[in-house]
Amino acid sequence: MAPPEHGKSPNHPHAVNKRYVHLVKGSKVEATSKAEGFIDSWFAATVIKPPEMPNSKFRTKRMAIVEYSDLLNEDSSLLLREPVEATMLRPVPPRVEENRGFEVGDVVDAFHLDGWWTGKELVNPGRWSCNCSHQ
Repeated sequence: MAPPEHGKSPNHPHAVNKRYVHLVKGSKVEATSKAEGFIDSWFAATVIKPPEMPNSKFRTKRMAIVEYSDLLNEDSSLLLREPVEATMLRPVPPRVEENRGFEVGDVVDAFHLDGWWTGKELVNPGRWSCNCSHQ
């Protein structure tokens, strides 16, 4: 384990936590939500303001401000910006150059309705499809 930042114990709320190293201003992330209709979906975003203390027991200190890449605000005039809890953000997955085949029943993320939705691969005669049953 790496030594904590500035002599702080690893449990100190200001200690560097490897889980949140991707939460710096300008970093590309994906955000999810617990809201009905959005479970198992991830949306591309940019961190505008990182959380003050991602490990804090206080929710407001764990919040980051993100701007979504594909979601618009209520009047569709600007990209949507909103606070998101640090635990609801993940780094953008690495680009995969290898084209691996899929099998029926594989769990995959499919890009649909401006986000990535988790589902299972299904086969229809002549083509693949994804079942995202939570929608």
